[in-house]
Amino acid sequence: MRTSFVKVTFPVLLLLLGLVLPACSGGGGGGGGPVGPIAVQVTGVNPSSTTAGVLSTFTAVLTGTAPYTYAWNFGGGATPNTSSSASPAVTLAGAGTYNCTVTVNNSVGTPDTYSFTLTVIAGGGGGGGGTFPTDPTQLAWVTTWYTTLPALYSANRVFQDSAHRTLADGVVAEMNSERATAGQPAMAMEPHMEALAQAHSTHMAQAGFWGHTNPAGLGPTERLESVDPVAHSSGMAENIGAGYQTVADAMNAWMNSAQHRDNILDPRWTHCGVGCYTRSGDPQGYNIYWTVTFIAADANPATHSWVEPGDTP
Repeated sequence: MRTSFVKVTFPVLLLLLGLVLPACSGGGGGGGGPVGPIAVQVTGVNPSSTTAGVLSTFTAVLTGTAPYTYAWNFGGGATPNTSSSASPAVTLAGAGTYNCTVTVNNSVGTPDTYSFTLTVIAGGGGGGGGTFPTDPTQLAWVTTWYTTLPALYSANRVFQDSAHRTLADGVVAEMNSERATAGQPAMAMEPHMEALAQAHSTHMAQAGFWGHTNPAGLGPTERLESVDPVAHSSGMAENIGAGYQTVADAMNAWMNSAQHRDNILDPRWTHCGVGCYTRSGDPQGYNIYWTVTFIAADANPATHSWVEPGDTP
């Protein structure tokens, strides 16, 4: 099992050398009695933006003892507008901003209500309207690995299936839990950053390589510029991993590496995306490939001119 990281600060580019770690040993906690149920705390909702007329699936970023009950309200204009599902799928009819809430409860009996503003952009399922790169290497990567992903707001988003979507959501939740413990603000999952991460995980698995730079020579910054050509960020970072079958295993590996941990806890990052892709019978022997992208956004990412999965040049 392997992990590696990279951090880039704009306009000065600082690439840290990749770090390869051995497989993490299991087990271990130590003494102490059993821990009782922990009250639920909601720290975010994914995604924070969507496209009008597109069916979108939402999840709450939370901590506490499962199981949970949910009460969603999407502020009018959504079909359905309320839901008790853990991952409601709704369609927002028109562009604009919606003041929404989700209330989550568990066995402790102290519900937590989280208020969030949902940004809905016009498009009704058309693309992001972004400008495709003119560089032929970047264009080939975008049209082979990024625009071929499932639609951002489909039931399983950009993932192979609901199980991989759940894994990605679990990593976001655990990273924000670690950030809360360290006194840092939560990161919002950004759908395009999620697609960017998923494209790299898919590429690594299917093309049989492992690293931040793909066989065509594109690193994290070149891949970001390929889908968001007008830079609206002051920095980015990327963690990758391979062979970790669970959220706990991946997070344990990253949090026990100083550089990966620094990326996860860096207070500059406002948004993130997690990709995970499984290749059965992987000749490299890893089977599952992870990518986490972090960004310090200078503006609401929903206003960027993104290339989106499904777009054509």
